Amino acid sequence: MAASQVLVAGWYGAGNLGDEMLLSLFVDGCRELGARAVALSFDPAGTTAHHGIAAVDIADLAAVEAAMSASGLFALGGGLLQTHDRFTLDDLDDFDVPGIGSYVRPLLMARQLGVPTLLWAQGLGPLEGGEPRAIVRDLFDWVDHACLRDAGALALLRALGSQRDCRVAPDPAWAWPLPAV
Repeated sequence: MAASQVLVAGWYGAGNLGDEMLLSLFVDGCRELGARAVALSFDPAGTTAHHGIAAVDIADLAAVEAAMSASGLFALGGGLLQTHDRFTLDDLDDFDVPGIGSYVRPLLMARQLGVPTLLWAQGLGPLEGGEPRAIVRDLFDWVDHACLRDAGALALLRALGSQRDCRVAPDPAWAWPLPAV
């Protein structure tokens, strides 16, 4: 792997078991490839304690920019781009607005800083309204690499008008190691 540090963002440090499982698998994958994962987190101390990696407070814009600038790849991963929460262009410009905008904003920062980008293990939908649908189409059209969780997400992406070449693979959480019983 060319990137020695990979900055990864998701809904990490927010107490969601599924997201923590995904981060654990992502960290293991980076280690196998000789890279070091650093996570953006809602609870950096907890993320560091639980996963044994450096973590940056997702609400600290200066720290996020510093970590992004030191990274050879930014991955936004294990998430769901959807409109259960508000998701507008204005939300993407306001660092203090929570929700899907806060999930996507670091991807936009990576693009501004010229850091290669990966949409990893993304789910899509529901996506109601023209603005969120256009945002998602545009995100997929300009990221460097993309992977979707299922064929339904790929079908939705095609319905949005994107012809992006995307790998489709099961949710990585299915790879979570289970103890023999």
